[in-house]
Amino acid sequence: MMKRLLKELQQVKEEKDFKMDAVVHKDSRGVEDWSKWDVYVTGAQGSIYEGHVLHAKMTFPSRYPNLPPTFTFVTKMFHPNVYSNGKVCISILHTANDNPYDSYAANYSWTAVQTVRTVCISIISLLADPNIKSPANIDASNMFRDHKEEYEEKVREMLEKYAKKEADEGQVTIVQKE
Repeated sequence: MMKRLLKELQQVKEEKDFKMDAVVHKDSRGVEDWSKWDVYVTGAQGSIYEGHVLHAKMTFPSRYPNLPPTFTFVTKMFHPNVYSNGKVCISILHTANDNPYDSYAANYSWTAVQTVRTVCISIISLLADPNIKSPANIDASNMFRDHKEEYEEKVREMLEKYAKKEADEGQVTIVQKE
């Protein structure tokens, strides 16, 4: 697992098309814990998230990459596919066994070929284009569907209050503590 995570960290750091970064979490003694990463993604160009850096935690199970990581936003979010605790609900972070009766899930669930980079890209895309048919936050989903302007205003207010602004073109600002 360690060798793969090291390679994936390098892939994230070298990513050119999508703005993302990651650092390995350190405990209070400064010891790296490779099963926990601080991840930073910048909203997609043209989306309401553009120009904002969002902080998240990725946690890798001991059986990674055979089992998916979890992705939980530290930045407070209001989004149809983000639970109130920040955990992201997206099909690629579920296994086909999570819902064996859903044939759709089997086609779009976690496989060991997924990487931190592909997860981050999928989440950046999900932020801009929520899946309101499978919401984690019913209120956000209903507001997005029925009152999109109100939804976007609420998201903008939260971004201004809780998200970091992008420092320079092409740069993701890493902030260790929030």
